[in-house]
Amino acid sequence: ISLTILGTTLLRMFLFPGGEVMNPFVFVLLATAGTFVGFLIINWRPARIYMGDTGSQFLGALLAFVGVKFFWNFEYVPDDMANAAIRMLLPIMVFLVPIMDTSFVTIGRLMRGQSPFVGGKDHLTHSMSYLGVRQSVVPVVLGVVSLISGSVATLGMLWMLPDSKSSTPYLLILFFLGWVVAIIGIFFALYKRGEKIGRAGKRPLSVVRSAAKGRKVSNTKSKEKQHIS
Repeated sequence: ISLTILGTTLLRMFLFPGGEVMNPFVFVLLATAGTFVGFLIINWRPARIYMGDTGSQFLGALLAFVGVKFFWNFEYVPDDMANAAIRMLLPIMVFLVPIMDTSFVTIGRLMRGQSPFVGGKDHLTHSMSYLGVRQSVVPVVLGVVSLISGSVATLGMLWMLPDSKSSTPYLLILFFLGWVVAIIGIFFALYKRGEKIGRAGKRPLSVVRSAAKGRKVSNTKSKEKQHIS
């Protein structure tokens, strides 16, 4: 998800160049993205290394800076009302996946009287796994959603700016709102279904299928050995 957000930011920088002062940020983001590509290779399932607090806190601070610098702190249209709405919606679209996950978990735990500041298996990724999505596929699905959402937001900015005095900004705002509501609605439904399975104490369907496949392979090999003997 972090890589898709960094990629969206680079796309926004290339489409809306801000002069020489922006160049250092390009190199910083490219270097960071390259670093995390290398990390992702050895972090992919089965993971050989995991990110600790230092890496996650640095990445969180960097992404917070990116959100404010390149998506919030930017004048889009002369209309103050439209500008305020777009300023609010663009960061939401770019950070849609982490916002969804954090919101679902925090609200759900508060409603159950639990602390939102402790670890748990009630995140969106866990719910998708409970629904049968393979663990190696879950980050791909969420990454694609994040990349599409961020790209739509950035390209929407490009489409809007040349015609800022017409009704285009408001049409774009309605489109952004519809996109956010639709994506949140879809994943909230998936989250609740997966959470229900998890709270019932059942094993994730992806794990069950993987175990069944492993048993099938084991039985096949056993039969082959018996046949040979």
